[in-house]
Amino acid sequence: MFAANYHTLEVFDRNLNHMRSISDGLMIDLHETWIEGDEIWVTSTAIDAVASYEISSGARTRVFLPRRSEQLRAELGLLPQSLDLDSDLRLKYLDLRPATAESHTHLNAVARWDGRYFALLNSLGAIVDLTDERVVYRHPHLEKGHNLVIGGDGRAIVNDTFRAVIRFIDLEQGRLIRTINVRDFARVRWLQARTRLGTGASILRHASRLGSRRLHRPAYRQIARPLLLRGLAVRDGQAFVGLSPATILEIDLDRGRLVDWFRYATDVRVAVHGLAVAAEANEG
Repeated sequence: MFAANYHTLEVFDRNLNHMRSISDGLMIDLHETWIEGDEIWVTSTAIDAVASYEISSGARTRVFLPRRSEQLRAELGLLPQSLDLDSDLRLKYLDLRPATAESHTHLNAVARWDGRYFALLNSLGAIVDLTDERVVYRHPHLEKGHNLVIGGDGRAIVNDTFRAVIRFIDLEQGRLIRTINVRDFARVRWLQARTRLGTGASILRHASRLGSRRLHRPAYRQIARPLLLRGLAVRDGQAFVGLSPATILEIDLDRGRLVDWFRYATDVRVAVHGLAVAAEANEG
């Protein structure tokens, strides 16, 4: 089991006993990961990079930098990127604000399909093919989105985080083919209503500590809000989706129905950040 913090992959066994750590100079602001065999791919969001590492040794094996691709820069209107890949950049970016930098893509998810590697560029609302260096799909509904799961049929699934919509994209055709709005589920609407009633005052109190300068908009929009979709795993036709406050939905993808749900917290500031399903979870 792997859990990513800002600059390190922490490795645990099935009983959550810490085994070891993997870190590297290009691991900066880690978000989603993707595992294949003895290789783990990480998204270094602060520097818009994807890097792979041998799980057994921790050695870096490959790096993708979309902003170094002339083709992707032309398609997306990006400025070129200059990075010293041999330097340790972990401390440098603690004092920087890459999310506000010009041409920052906020690359936050990676997956492999049909021998090619794909990434989600959160700030641009784009899925790009890192191998062939091209934009596969781009739409404003993917801006600020999270997660990228690709099935064997080339159907990519992405969480449209702020709209609470799960979006399905055909990578071959580069088009949206389906959506599931979790607000269509009565149980989710019930959760949303009670979350707002139960946490609004505490969020406002928390926001007031930040100073009046940041209170010109509704506080919950700046800090947290209910039904932010983040965390996605698919197994045996079931999608497991995370949302705030910390809740996991199990959705039957064929029928588009809510199968089950579990809530860990009622405070909207507590949210699911990553989600995975163990291989034997549905066995027995």
